[in-house]
Amino acid sequence: MASSGLLSEGQKLTIRLKARYAPTQSPLPYAALQGQGSIVLDTTILGQGFQLVDGSQAVQTFTDTSQQLSWVIKAPFEVMTTSLNFLFQDLPLDANDGLNAQVDRQLGKLSIPIRVRQKTIVITTANEDIADTSLSRGQNNVPLMSFVVSNTEFDDPLHVDGLTLAFYSTSDQPSAENLLSPRALSQMIRQLRVIDYQDLQGLARPAVAYGQITISDSTPNPVRIQFDQTADLEAKTEKKFLIVAELQNNLVNRMFRSQLQQVAVYDFDPERLLGTSDALGKALSESDQLVSKAFTLVSTNPQEAFGNYPNPFGRQYPYTNIAFLLEANADVQVRIFTLTGELVWTRELKGLAPGFYDRLIRWDGRNDRGQRVLNGVYLCTLEITPLHGGAKKRFITKIAYIK
Repeated sequence: MASSGLLSEGQKLTIRLKARYAPTQSPLPYAALQGQGSIVLDTTILGQGFQLVDGSQAVQTFTDTSQQLSWVIKAPFEVMTTSLNFLFQDLPLDANDGLNAQVDRQLGKLSIPIRVRQKTIVITTANEDIADTSLSRGQNNVPLMSFVVSNTEFDDPLHVDGLTLAFYSTSDQPSAENLLSPRALSQMIRQLRVIDYQDLQGLARPAVAYGQITISDSTPNPVRIQFDQTADLEAKTEKKFLIVAELQNNLVNRMFRSQLQQVAVYDFDPERLLGTSDALGKALSESDQLVSKAFTLVSTNPQEAFGNYPNPFGRQYPYTNIAFLLEANADVQVRIFTLTGELVWTRELKGLAPGFYDRLIRWDGRNDRGQRVLNGVYLCTLEITPLHGGAKKRFITKIAYIK
């Protein structure tokens, strides 16, 4: 048995001891023992919240030195440093003279230092597996975030039975100011699921689904997903999870990010959740590591895809992104006017390939002379000129600037 112990709150510890003869220089063999002796656990430890469990008794008896005694002790749910002390209570008889065996003053007792610590589970992301961040209406099985729960440091199984995920309308780090409203979230996402991670190419295969939630305009954001099936982790292992979404068919142009704010993990008692942190020791809700990539929800219709975000911008956001969709190779011109038709700002891009663009053109609220414009609503036009024939297309939207 080890002479020291490091326990987590609520963890069980099995202690195994044997009585033995003390070392001696005498060439004579030890006499046999008669009757029984006993070793007792100092029960002062029980007053500190430790418990004897699994039928263990404070006093254990033995009849010879080959017999192994054991105590199963459960740590309290409280951080502390203490010790477990064992003493001889009764001694067997010496078979030669019928007298009680003698106890060595130094070796006749044992003290095991114990430190009870709070168990903190490390959560990390694996978002490098998620490449596609431009999403279109009605998509299913859209990977939003991958995360790993690590149990490599501890000797006990872990159980995961839920998580909390927050959604923000931003391409930067999330903050309370850009938390999506429940209605805005329900306009984008129809359902969220948490599944056992697998190669993203294999999403068509059946996956182990731990929990899911259907999003409505009354679903709070942050979103709590309670697992229907607990995910179990053996000691010295880790498990990878994937959060996937089904998108609404009527979504509007919007950029969003999600943040993993809590993972419900327990070891022995589901009513006592363990602490969680990122790899740097920060709480999940304060971590900048447990944030998804920035996703953009777009329409497959060029007219519907044209827009800007954030809108309005200026006071809180220094610029707005102009988003547009090209169906073929084309030249693009973006112009911004006042409501009275005065030209404010122009950008032209030549020879763009087909695809969706939302980070290529940004307007920072200045005119072509570098001067800040006045607060108000402006008209933004997009003119698309196909390179290989076809009619020009022109779209218009409104941008609100508040400095």
